[in-house]
Amino acid sequence: MNRPANSLESDYYQHQNFDPAHNLEVRSYYLQFIADTRFIIELGCGRGEFLEAAQSSGKRALGVDNDPGMIAETRQRDLVAVEQDAIEFLKTTAEEPDAIFAAHLIEHLTVEDSLQLFIAARERLKPEGVLIVVTPNPQCLSIILSDFWNDPTHVRPYTIPLLEFLARQAGLEVLTSGFNPVDEPGPPPELLVPDTMAPWSELEMPELPPWSAEQLDTDDPDTRRSLYALLQRVYDVNHTLFEQIKVLDERMDQIRHQTQVASRTINKVLKYHYGPNEIYLVARRPV
Repeated sequence: MNRPANSLESDYYQHQNFDPAHNLEVRSYYLQFIADTRFIIELGCGRGEFLEAAQSSGKRALGVDNDPGMIAETRQRDLVAVEQDAIEFLKTTAEEPDAIFAAHLIEHLTVEDSLQLFIAARERLKPEGVLIVVTPNPQCLSIILSDFWNDPTHVRPYTIPLLEFLARQAGLEVLTSGFNPVDEPGPPPELLVPDTMAPWSELEMPELPPWSAEQLDTDDPDTRRSLYALLQRVYDVNHTLFEQIKVLDERMDQIRHQTQVASRTINKVLKYHYGPNEIYLVARRPV
């Protein structure tokens, strides 16, 4: 069973004001996997961004979607699209494509229906034809914590291992899988740890002029000697204090280095957990 046969999904797209140009840029990443194909069917074609990209690259492209709002937008682009449930279409059509593309469709299905989609795609593809399945990345925190659940028609997230399992269960050969690097917004800037540690300036002990009893403004030799001894002692104490500050400065520099390492590690962890928005699977029907 594909998505509900109404305009809820297209209404949601309009509500979210999704950028068609951005979608076209992101979907174009998958053209590399169908470079040698001539005829492609896109299941859940939405507004037709990928159909347009495929057609522009010289391929025959046919879209399938059961949301009438999506179909209307696709046809406004002068693209060929059928309003029908994706699985039912695969089971009833006489078309035999070189490739089947399904982006952001499988998350609208249960696991049981997803397996039926894989099986129907295998049966419909020409020998050595490829199936490309794209879905939101559940390892990305912004996806799994909010974005995924904002869509009222989403059923469940899928991981790469689960996609590979379903493909093999359907009798398909897994060619590759991974993350779409084109759609990688990264973590929210406010979560990143800035490098605010400015370099330390070099500490320098001031060079004091040599003291002599004659420099002291007093006529009493004993007073001059006493003052000179006192000043010398103050200087010695200051020198000792300066040496201790230098040791502290070295330790602070070590703390600074460790702080930088920690902040960079935190940022790496954040970037890992806010990775690409999409994952994909490319599988092939055996001969």
